[in-house]
Amino acid sequence: MYFDACNRALTEKYPDFGVTITYYKNRVKPLSPEFIEKWKPSDFLKKYELDYQESVEFLKTTDGYKLLSVSMKL
Repeated sequence: MYFDACNRALTEKYPDFGVTITYYKNRVKPLSPEFIEKWKPSDFLKKYELDYQESVEFLKTTDGYKLLSVSMKL
């Protein structure tokens, strides 16, 4: 009912949305001065680097929201 024949959500009628949670860790190796000059990262990105991400995807249905997928670090 919520998907077409190719198993894709009928997003016009039943929109889906995702939530991504990003985890950072202290930067092990400092950024090079060339990188800082060229890209001008924020002070946050100078101190921290991406560790991993977790995501959850939901589908809005006539009965409320249904969980479609979860991606997490174990």
